[in-house]
Amino acid sequence: MAPAGTEAGVLERFFEPEALETRARREWEVKFAGLFQRNLVEGQQSWVVDLVPVGDSQVAYVLERTVQGTRDTPLGDAVVLGLRCLDAVPEDAPDALWEAWVMAGRPELTPGVACEGEQLVGRGRFMPVSRQLTVRATVAGEAWTVTTESRAEGLQEEAR
Repeated sequence: MAPAGTEAGVLERFFEPEALETRARREWEVKFAGLFQRNLVEGQQSWVVDLVPVGDSQVAYVLERTVQGTRDTPLGDAVVLGLRCLDAVPEDAPDALWEAWVMAGRPELTPGVACEGEQLVGRGRFMPVSRQLTVRATVAGEAWTVTTESRAEGLQEEAR
């Protein structure tokens, strides 16, 4: 049963198996595309297009990741990535940024979208350590803020 004031159709579409799978695949691409088995250096940037559902609509933006250095964590040394949103592809953008947008199907980006966040990825062993991202946008005259946060609690290995 949907909470009072909530359209059941919106919730049903959100939890459809196909929608869950699509979101899981897109989430993996957004969080980790271009990071696995790469030598990341400070200042290096990468881009990926993300879509965040808000009500019956969605917010589209280019997520820019910038390598800011490394940090010691309880799970070992991690690469620190600064996250920010772009609401347009600048004319003088690097080829890799244009390619990310084209590969995503050239979606119409949401004007005025802004975000900030940070992602930590293990250096010695590719492992997500933490990620925090807050996205702010106005859609159909309504202000939306979507915050996502994930954090690895521990790493357990078993020798056999």
